[in-house]
Amino acid sequence: VLVHVMGLIEVCREYGVTVPRSMYDAIESMLSLYVKLMQANGKMPHPNDGGGADCAASIRRYMKYFPENQQFRWIVTGGKEGNIPDYGSILLEYCGHYALRTDDWSNAASAFFDAGVFGHGHQHEDKLNLTICNSERPILCEANTYAYDTSEERKYCLISAGHNVILVNGKGQNRRGCYKWNDSMLFKKAENVRLTVTPCIDTAIGVYDEGYGEAMEKLATHKRTVMMLKKPAEGSPIFIVVD
Repeated sequence: VLVHVMGLIEVCREYGVTVPRSMYDAIESMLSLYVKLMQANGKMPHPNDGGGADCAASIRRYMKYFPENQQFRWIVTGGKEGNIPDYGSILLEYCGHYALRTDDWSNAASAFFDAGVFGHGHQHEDKLNLTICNSERPILCEANTYAYDTSEERKYCLISAGHNVILVNGKGQNRRGCYKWNDSMLFKKAENVRLTVTPCIDTAIGVYDEGYGEAMEKLATHKRTVMMLKKPAEGSPIFIVVD
């Protein structure tokens, strides 16, 4: 979306057509997602069919339009310039995504926790999915995505078994079975999400209660609590998951 909209803006600039400031504001807000969800390895997480982009490279591409944004400058210079964000862990209240990290943005370890809504497209049956990475690579992985075909690999990356979520009686989540999108969802915050931040422990909560298996049976309500111990006696942060 960024590339498509910026393509229009750059053509307008080339031909001397004035672009409303609101369009730049929207792009800056979209670019800020690369800051908010950046993992310890400098890349985006993999919710649904997306993710994996290098955050610094994605911001750098359009940095010239936002030279005063000090968080963008901090990201693209590897912390040499600009200002570190004034938060560590964060909850995006509308989509229900959590990024769990230390307050000083250490690259020792970070986590991405998806406790949000099903969304408009490219959906996976993966509510409450958790991934963790360090500065070099993912250390708690999931299936990510696959070519848009009819292969077993594609089917696997869409279902709960391809993610770090609970199966109930061997059955995975099924939100797709009765899901209908309407635009009012854009203005509604995610439900049953809460982030608690303290100097030593950050806690994120999510709930899945939308049914399992082809019949969308209400077999269980799954509540997941993810705790990040930010300051262990030694070593990297520790993640504790309670289901």
